[in-house]
Amino acid sequence: LTNALRALGPDLGLLVLRVGVGGFMALNHGWPKLMKFSEKSGGFAPWFPLPSPVSYSLTVFAELVCALLVVEDRWDPSRTCALRRS
Repeated sequence: LTNALRALGPDLGLLVLRVGVGGFMALNHGWPKLMKFSEKSGGFAPWFPLPSPVSYSLTVFAELVCALLVVEDRWDPSRTCALRRS
């Protein structure tokens, strides 16, 4: 039992970290921004070449969709490194 827990430890730790950080980012940052999109997109600070609504859309995408991709384990930098090698 002890060896099985030791083998499972790093994977379980990474799962908890992914779900915790990604879920926190999606639920506490991305979701509220998405729910108030129409009222906040016009007053959002524009990013140099982009108007406010586009800049706000990209922020919502990063904080909601990308956070959910981290939770789902679809966005993993080590996988992109492996793809570059092949």
